Amino acid sequence: MALLLATLGAQPSVASPHLSNGVAQLSQAPRIWLVNDFLDKAEVSYLRGLADATQFGACENQRVLNKNRGKACAQLKISSSTPVLDRLAKLWHVDTSHIESLAAVRYSPGSSPSAAHVDRYSDGTPADMTIVVYLTDAAPEEAGHTNFPYAGAAPLSVAPKAGSLLAWMNVDEATGEENPMAEHSVGATPADAPHDRVILQFSITLRPQLKRSCPPL
Repeated sequence: MALLLATLGAQPSVASPHLSNGVAQLSQAPRIWLVNDFLDKAEVSYLRGLADATQFGACENQRVLNKNRGKACAQLKISSSTPVLDRLAKLWHVDTSHIESLAAVRYSPGSSPSAAHVDRYSDGTPADMTIVVYLTDAAPEEAGHTNFPYAGAAPLSVAPKAGSLLAWMNVDEATGEENPMAEHSVGATPADAPHDRVILQFSITLRPQLKRSCPPL
């Protein structure tokens, strides 16, 4: 995942988006947000074309628990003025000026599901926050959803929709410790799916004094 550093304050709450900007909060514990149409069709098409032209390979720093068949990773080379970065900077109060590539993940048809987990850095500590931008759709009846079994009174399942953004806290906002309720999984991609599923994934570090040099998983 690309690592972004929050520019305001030292508490995780600084990453709260402006709800008036089309952001829907899906869960309070842990806090989970969904932004529909974060990217327009032209932007999605551009990034999909960039992904199609990029060589994907094994995902680095992947914990054995989370390895799954059919999953591949790549870094998409972009300019600092890419709309997705400009929008992230404004909506989430993060510094994107140092980002030169976007971390992309591709799930091929027939890829296996991921086990439930909390996103972590390679040193084993939890990433403060995760942001996923979907570049492909999955029909509601298909698998491949992002699932939060412990979010709220009932399990939460989010279907991939091209251009939408899903974000969630991995840590307790008062203590900065791992929040087990942030465990999530990714469903399998059906073998007869019409295309690969492609996402962009970012990690936000909300406490600058705890910024780590190691890359996230």
